[in-house]
Amino acid sequence: GDVILCGDFNARIGRELDFILTDESGADSFIPLPADNISLDLPKRNSQDKKTNSYKRPFLDMLINNELHILNGRTLGDFAGEFTCIQTGGASVVDYFIISPQISNLVCHMTIQPLTQFSDHKPRTLR
Repeated sequence: GDVILCGDFNARIGRELDFILTDESGADSFIPLPADNISLDLPKRNSQDKKTNSYKRPFLDMLINNELHILNGRTLGDFAGEFTCIQTGGASVVDYFIISPQISNLVCHMTIQPLTQFSDHKPRTLR
């Protein structure tokens, strides 16, 4: 089904890939994909956060295993991969918009809003 996830996942993943690269070794070296497979040419994902943490691998495994993709850092309005959490110890990207590829054509803009007095996490919007 169609999935949109948004929230604080506490996973710092730096610029790690959230998908498996296409096998370039030849047509005979891979298992054929099902007819309903949606092929995406995902743009490179940028992130101001270069660090990773122990939540990185389980988070990326969840994305890859469920064929979900991060919008942060590759969507109009946030091509830079803005920091989403600002604390006295530093800044990080731990808040993500994640979608299934079937609905990627419905997304036109994502924004990381300025920090407010109510949280150390910046508000996010998706249109």
